[in-house]
Amino acid sequence: MSFEWVDYLRYGVLAVFSFVCIFTDLKSRRIYNTLTIPVIVFALLTAWFYIGPEGLFTSVSGALLGAVLFLPGVYFGKTGSGDLKLSAALGALLGWRLFLIALLAAGIGTLLLIVIVIMRHDKYRRTEYPLGSIMAAAAFAAGVFSLYGFRPGLYF
Repeated sequence: MSFEWVDYLRYGVLAVFSFVCIFTDLKSRRIYNTLTIPVIVFALLTAWFYIGPEGLFTSVSGALLGAVLFLPGVYFGKTGSGDLKLSAALGALLGWRLFLIALLAAGIGTLLLIVIVIMRHDKYRRTEYPLGSIMAAAAFAAGVFSLYGFRPGLYF
């Protein structure tokens, strides 16, 4: 039995979630719980009901990986808790394998942003960069690649 419509539903949620998080992070420098918590619940429920125990394991692993990787940054005050919840939600939607690829892409994007800012030498240099926006954009890109055949995990 094929559940392709669930994959497209998850991609749609990923797209809307990513763009809303990018917008709110750039505008107000916040990622709200009203965005992240429902997406985590949605990702876990669809993984359990339509993919099964293996999908639930992959989704929970992605959420935990996303949370654990950002926990030291939150503890030491270098990132916000919104970034932690965003990464947990993206990990739950993408699964742990694709989330690692998205995280690598976000790291490369952040480095490129820093290099561009340093090369410009303008007075608007920032010490804080919109990590949530870059991470959401990278997760969206990973989801698009996954949609077109790049599937390193059980789903997505």
